Amino acid sequence: MHIIRPTSSLQLSRSLRLGSFTSLGRTKGASGFTIIELLVVIVVIAILAAITIVAYRGISQRAIVSSLSSDLDNASKQLKLAQIDSGNYPVA
Repeated sequence: MHIIRPTSSLQLSRSLRLGSFTSLGRTKGASGFTIIELLVVIVVIAILAAITIVAYRGISQRAIVSSLSSDLDNASKQLKLAQIDSGNYPVA
């Protein structure tokens, strides 16, 4: 890592004007992420995961209800067909 150490206020102002420092005080050549940047990314991922989990639960509950409703509708149709064919409902 290369850090510029100005020896006078003139060199400091010249360095700042030339843009050798970033807003976080690191030099342009510095690589890597700060802990704040990593924490922000982790928080964003956690929020997206929470939204996805809530949406998935709602979708799975609706799928279960839809499946059960379809099964009850099919059973009702089968009972009506059995009643039409034999004249009475089947004995359990």
